[in-house]
Amino acid sequence: MMNIVFIGASWCSSCLVMRSRLEKVLKETKDIVVTEMDIDCDTEKIKAYNPGKILPVMVFVIDAVEKKRIIGEIALKTLSGIVASLHS
Repeated sequence: MMNIVFIGASWCSSCLVMRSRLEKVLKETKDIVVTEMDIDCDTEKIKAYNPGKILPVMVFVIDAVEKKRIIGEIALKTLSGIVASLHS
């Protein structure tokens, strides 16, 4: 099973855009868990992912191993392709 750790912030416009794109992609797929974390509220949990300063960060984890990391905004089609390739 794939887990996507979505690290963002309520004040981050790119985070809102990517959250919406991720929701669209997830409507097409199953067996994916999304764990959302806010950089301002979940500071201790986030340290394990070392997100850096650019938001949002999406960490794709399969069997407790990080397989892919996306930083910032990407196109819906690109995101969909990444999820499909990792989910298969």
